[in-house]
Amino acid sequence: MRIKARLLAGFISVLPLPALACDLALVLAVDVSGSVDATEYRIQMDGLAAGLRDGVVSEALVRAQAQVTLIQWSGRARQEVSIPWTATHTFGDVEALAQSIEAAPRPWRNYSTALGEALLLGLTQFSRGADCDKRVIDVAGDS
Repeated sequence: MRIKARLLAGFISVLPLPALACDLALVLAVDVSGSVDATEYRIQMDGLAAGLRDGVVSEALVRAQAQVTLIQWSGRARQEVSIPWTATHTFGDVEALAQSIEAAPRPWRNYSTALGEALLLGLTQFSRGADCDKRVIDVAGDS
């Protein structure tokens, strides 16, 4: 009986592990248009980082095996992916993402607001990221 159990355990150990399922693809879209001053920009970025560090949020991201990306948006033709898709499989991954968000430079300061284009960029990111069950765009802005 022990031999069969060891053989079974040995056989299972060489099987490929299944891919981690992604329950959530999350686009964080941050307004960097002219109406957002330097203080408001810091509030957005530091607030996102603090939110990710919240125990309930970080646990939810890890449990969901979430993929997260950050886009910054302003006026027409001024949207960019600042942080590409990032897996949040561990609490360390979530912390690294929070640090990246805090350190992300602001690409624009003095342009108008084009929320529609920001949403379109967010939508296109879903086809470039992991195949997740849920897709969410979280928009931060002051307009």
